[in-house]
Amino acid sequence: MDPEEDRRLLQELLNEDIVRALLSLLLDQRDRQSSANRETVRDLILKRPDDVRGALRPLISKFFEPQRGGDEQVWKEVEDFARSSGLFEIVPARKAPGFGEPLWLNSRVRWLVESEPRLRKLLGRPLKITPADDWERAVAAVAADCRALSQLLELPLAVPAGFARPAVSAIEAYVDCWASIPKILQSAESITWRQLSALAFNGDSKFLEASETRLRLCREMFPELVIKLKERPLLVHIHLPADLCQVLFVENQDTFLALAVAPPPSTAIVYSQGFKGTARRLRDRDSVVFCSLGSGHGTGDNLEAFKSAWFAIGSEQHQEPSLPVLFWGDLDYAGLSIAARLRVQFPHLQCWVEGYGPMVAELKSGGGHLPIQAGKQNQAEPCGEALCEYGREILLPVLQQTGRFVDQEWSSVGA
Repeated sequence: MDPEEDRRLLQELLNEDIVRALLSLLLDQRDRQSSANRETVRDLILKRPDDVRGALRPLISKFFEPQRGGDEQVWKEVEDFARSSGLFEIVPARKAPGFGEPLWLNSRVRWLVESEPRLRKLLGRPLKITPADDWERAVAAVAADCRALSQLLELPLAVPAGFARPAVSAIEAYVDCWASIPKILQSAESITWRQLSALAFNGDSKFLEASETRLRLCREMFPELVIKLKERPLLVHIHLPADLCQVLFVENQDTFLALAVAPPPSTAIVYSQGFKGTARRLRDRDSVVFCSLGSGHGTGDNLEAFKSAWFAIGSEQHQEPSLPVLFWGDLDYAGLSIAARLRVQFPHLQCWVEGYGPMVAELKSGGGHLPIQAGKQNQAEPCGEALCEYGREILLPVLQQTGRFVDQEWSSVGA
């Protein structure tokens, strides 16, 4: 349309307030549509004023103003403008109005998509692009090749920092990272979550695991591919004796290293790394990698013998253990909670009397520290029934009675 025609239409719009209001309502409705749904045309349905709400109600009421010559004259002007302008069209009601009913009743004012730029210019209503529009447009672009990626719309709209690249918006770059996942999985025989995350998200191996929503979406979008994903194996540090007779879990690193230098006879020392060593996968052959401290006997047949014994230790209460399993850690509620959790994997596990004995005596003599001194005042007391008899009858009561704790590193056992 030439500029002269646009000026004529603008003048008509200025004179035709009802038409102008109708078109403004259409634009309002259009602006509320997300960018992904802009191809969908939504009509304005004209009903009696009492049957509509919002901005359309006062507009329809104007049809009945006497000074306008009645609703039929008003409606004729609307139809004439629709035909001459090409900005919108009128779709008659499927059922003709009954006797005495307005001619426009149940008619539809339909948006003409191709007229949007002209109409916005005439009304001074530029299209507002929101972050949500950019997000939906970026997702729609990658979902064209992989429909599953449309589920990315479930992610929070805020894009994590650091994704913007030259000539590429942060939203596009972020969505592109997600779109790279199917190709990575297709080309890999097996891969860990952290490897996948590093390859897809700019070398950040912890990006996916940082949000349960991200992990869930990945599983849901690519169910046939995530079977290639394997859990990151547990790395268990051990020190092995020449002759294996029992297994001792040790909570803290310094004590583990000290015992590796001067271990109890015929005892395998296992570093539990606090609560990390209580994971359920600890007894899964495919989920554990043992790393033996070099000064021990952790190579060849000796290591294989330990592995066989480790997975053969009874995992049910009624099963007799093939090896005694012991635990020694801090004498506080957290340390005993670790012991309680380990008993889920090793039901016959016992708290190590030789290690805990001197610590119990220290607390009974007034030694140790108050929980608040070490920031431990919020430690939860474990359930006594989850502990072995020694833990339930001796260790837990001494903590309750003295109100004091003592850390494993205090002990000279193994030093």
